[in-house]
Amino acid sequence: MVVFGINLGAYKSEYPIISSASSATNCVATIVKVVHDKFSIENVSMSTIRAAGIADIKAVTNNITPNYSEVAEAVGRIVPSLNCRLICQCVRLRPCREC
Repeated sequence: MVVFGINLGAYKSEYPIISSASSATNCVATIVKVVHDKFSIENVSMSTIRAAGIADIKAVTNNITPNYSEVAEAVGRIVPSLNCRLICQCVRLRPCREC
């Protein structure tokens, strides 16, 4: 997994497939890396908020539902010095019809 500006040096031309990180991972990894380099992070707790997809809509009709997120694990692989120091929760919400 490659995040531009964080671990682009890990790329090798012999790799047949390159995977870019998710939008949440790209955002979090960049911010966390800069803060960690400047202040030395001990632990991070973060939340991502997303609209429920078609498969989730029945479960979140009138609720806010927490879901598992792999962002913390992905950032730990991208920035090894932060491995096992991050916790991430994804919250799914029903899209607003009146908006």
